[in-house]
Amino acid sequence: MAKCRSCGTDIRWIKTPAGNLMPCDVKSIQYWPRNDGKQKIVTQSGVLVSAHLEPPAPSLLALQNEQPETGYIPHWATCPYAKNHRRERK
Repeated sequence: MAKCRSCGTDIRWIKTPAGNLMPCDVKSIQYWPRNDGKQKIVTQSGVLVSAHLEPPAPSLLALQNEQPETGYIPHWATCPYAKNHRRERK
């Protein structure tokens, strides 16, 4: 198992569609994809999506017949040292 160079936490590498590797937390989570979602999730195919970690209200869930999906939290969202690895925007 790979470990984060900064905090030492176990991480998994997921290949993005562009062929890059994204560090993610090891544990998979359930999420509901949403354009207005505040949480970023990496899908099993490596796509970064906006999501909610809580299910929608029961009335919306029944109307839209939504099922949760499984993905991973990018490690930069949970690593206490993530700021040390960010590049400045030009």
